[in-house]
Amino acid sequence: MKTTIKVVETREVETSQAGTVQCVEGILVLNVNPIAFKFLTSNEILDDLKPIIVSETEQIKRGDWVYDALTRLTFEALNTYTDSQKKVLVLSQHFTEKQLQAIADGKMKNGDRVLVECEEKHDGSMVVDMNSMDIVVKQPLTLHKIEERVYTKVEMIQFSLDTAEGIYSHSSFAKKWKGKLSHKELEEKWFEEHE
Repeated sequence: MKTTIKVVETREVETSQAGTVQCVEGILVLNVNPIAFKFLTSNEILDDLKPIIVSETEQIKRGDWVYDALTRLTFEALNTYTDSQKKVLVLSQHFTEKQLQAIADGKMKNGDRVLVECEEKHDGSMVVDMNSMDIVVKQPLTLHKIEERVYTKVEMIQFSLDTAEGIYSHSSFAKKWKGKLSHKELEEKWFEEHE
């Protein structure tokens, strides 16, 4: 069984613990009957829990693990794929006890968007050829839940004023950061401070 999962579409993510890390975005899939899930105890859920994380964007290649949303089956890819099939980024055996407990406790739910930490691996040769580098899901598994934030119209107007060039940049935020950061960094800092 192939357990090293290669990915292509990663992005850098700033974390409070590890600094900047490479991550791939995925969706948590719980292969548990949702009606039965409501009535099971935490320990019963842990016994039957077989979560996986799938990608909506990664291309499926022969030998990859695939999840079919119609049949709710996970299998090794052969040659043809349908729209209901998604590449598996994380198999159930890769989840830690702590992550499984978070799912059982309802802190992580079916359909949650998560970032999965990745790392670079190469073929073992002394000369690192960038063509032989693979980006793989890091073990032990590290997940970051994607929290979406909705901003009000007033907050977005304030964002525009705080990050604008010229006469509108007189707020305390603008005075604190103008000239110290590029415009892009200024925008990122605004969202960071207004989470």
